Amino acid sequence: MLHRSLISCFLLCLLSANVNGQQVLRYENVLGTSFELQIDASDRTIAELETIVFAEIDRLSATLSHYSDSSEISELLANSEVGKSARISNSLAEVLSEAERLRVLTGGAFDVRSGELAHMWQRAASESRPPTRADCMAVTKSLASPPFQLTGSQLTKLDHLSWSLDGLAKGYVLDRIAKVLVETASGASGVINIGGDIRSFGNQVVKVDIQDPFRPAENVLAVQNIALRPNSAICTSGSYRRGTTVA
Repeated sequence: MLHRSLISCFLLCLLSANVNGQQVLRYENVLGTSFELQIDASDRTIAELETIVFAEIDRLSATLSHYSDSSEISELLANSEVGKSARISNSLAEVLSEAERLRVLTGGAFDVRSGELAHMWQRAASESRPPTRADCMAVTKSLASPPFQLTGSQLTKLDHLSWSLDGLAKGYVLDRIAKVLVETASGASGVINIGGDIRSFGNQVVKVDIQDPFRPAENVLAVQNIALRPNSAICTSGSYRRGTTVA
């Protein structure tokens, strides 16, 4: 079970929605970040909704979380051997299948092994220099081939590089939470925010205010407003929150 504490949630962006009649859940330490749910579901109590949501989050966390050494993905990366097939769950297979589709679609710009690039920059920063061309070429070459082969639920790792599902896992969890809520709460609509990854469901329209990356104070006016249509999503992030500084 995830450790959770009910507190006010600090968001990387500001959400505005019609909250009349809506129920709101705010938590910290959900998938390693903040969680907020605004929902209109007249046939369900907030306690029932909480049970539904966190049962799904706990189920998926046990599969996808890098914060737990006992999760399926952590054990897979720790124990699987290159070239040997291993059976994985349907949820993990869905996420990895989508990851490979995006790797091909983007010509390698999206890759579960992109942490190799982050490590390169971190090493360069520790030496107070930008990465050399040779550094960049070496990492690029290591990412040229697929990271794995997936046939149904059978997965075979094709190299020794580490993986991260950070580019997909939260989005997958958001989609699953929205699906479960709509299926179990008749006519439910609302918005889910997990650490700045935002998903609307039902007929909810949400206004997302994008923060000025050069003025990160909470009381600064937004630089852009986006109307998030029903049943859609947006991911907010930025190097002003996380990044590597090279002197």
